[in-house]
Amino acid sequence: VCGAAQDDFGWHPSVCRKGNRENAWTVRHDAVQWALIWVLRRLRGNVSAVGKRDMFGSAARHEHGRALHADIVAYHWRSPGRHLWVDVAVTPPDTAEAVRAGSADVPGTAARLREQKKHRKYGATVDRVGGCFRAAVMERFGAVGDDMQAMVRGACGDLDRDRGEEDWAF
Repeated sequence: VCGAAQDDFGWHPSVCRKGNRENAWTVRHDAVQWALIWVLRRLRGNVSAVGKRDMFGSAARHEHGRALHADIVAYHWRSPGRHLWVDVAVTPPDTAEAVRAGSADVPGTAARLREQKKHRKYGATVDRVGGCFRAAVMERFGAVGDDMQAMVRGACGDLDRDRGEEDWAF
């Protein structure tokens, strides 16, 4: 899509500014997505990657007219029929927009900006279908957004368990 070559394993370069378009997935994005799926399956059960399936129906389009495709769905998150939709992103903290917003001084600024974009893209559609949405955004150097923190905290619950039970952490 951007004209850059893929590596020997078929991965798109992680430095591409075009993002994950036309199946040009990045290693970073996929690593975060599959780690979240693994953790959510351990904690909650029925979780899957959405891929290119149009889970919202043809009425759900973003501003470019294409169908919305979240990365992860956790079925029956809050109650039967109310699914959690998750869209994953790994964002660099050194974009011009993030630097203007103060990412050099405040960790997580770039993640917060990316979360806001994802909520504008998915928010109304997810509300219409009766689910909830989380933007699982992580900055390249480790800071995570509030949505990802809230999602993991919500999946883990109040952490009441037997002392001998294993701890699982993302």
